[in-house]
Amino acid sequence: MNSADRWLATASQSELQAQLVHQAKLLDRVRGGMAGVENLVDEGDRVVFGSTNDADLLRTLHADLDDHALEYTVFPAEGRDLYAELREIRQLVRNLLGAVATARDVFTQYAELHRAKKTPEGDLKAEHNEALVANMDAALAQASKTPSFNG
Repeated sequence: MNSADRWLATASQSELQAQLVHQAKLLDRVRGGMAGVENLVDEGDRVVFGSTNDADLLRTLHADLDDHALEYTVFPAEGRDLYAELREIRQLVRNLLGAVATARDVFTQYAELHRAKKTPEGDLKAEHNEALVANMDAALAQASKTPSFNG
């Protein structure tokens, strides 16, 4: 995946996250508005709101739902197997973590070889390799704390 593809994937992911936040907020407003149903008064041949505020809230919720592009919300992943995609991503991450671990081992060996030269240049190269190893160790340690990528 080139940088343009990564940018598009990130943009799409950000857009999807924004849509999901919007949907969650809308559902929360609907849930709150439905609480007004408890205030309905049954007068036998008709049911009335206990307060004008309840009717106004219901009108506002109707307008919010009417403005919301429901057809876009209902099927955001139509035609996609999200679980298969997630399995592929997890396998890719596992493969990358394996490659990082292998690279860490190689850089550890390079550091030992440069340190064994007992020269200022060798020490400098060893320190550089050790810094790379430390960064890789930190990344691997963080990944090991992420349940999604273990096992």
